[in-house]
Amino acid sequence: MSVTETEFARQFQKLYHSVFLHCFRRLNSESERLSAQKVAILGHMANVGPLTVHELSQHLDRARSTITEMIDRLENNGLVERIRDERDKRRTLIWLSEDGLEKLNEAQSPLDSDRVVAMANRLTPDERQIFLTLFDKITTG
Repeated sequence: MSVTETEFARQFQKLYHSVFLHCFRRLNSESERLSAQKVAILGHMANVGPLTVHELSQHLDRARSTITEMIDRLENNGLVERIRDERDKRRTLIWLSEDGLEKLNEAQSPLDSDRVVAMANRLTPDERQIFLTLFDKITTG
């Protein structure tokens, strides 16, 4: 039985809505959420690379003391690390920790990775490949 474009669109909208509701990331508390300010700082560092506090304060147009306090909190939370500049040992660079990069990626994604993995586990490897191939086909062209 063949599905018309209109019926496909109706069923796709229903399924998309269901998948989104199932996979949408829900935070149980404020402590699980990165603030917009933290996301901005971590995101900037992820895009630019390791920076000094001075460079970061210039990039974000904030006082050095404000950035230092923010970096201290991020470091205490394990989201950034201070590392010595290999080219100039007098300089200390600020860089994302593995946990910081992971938390940034989570904060920037509306989907819960664990829920998506649970959905993927309902499919065989071949079904997953077919699904991804078809989804890619309808979204890229």
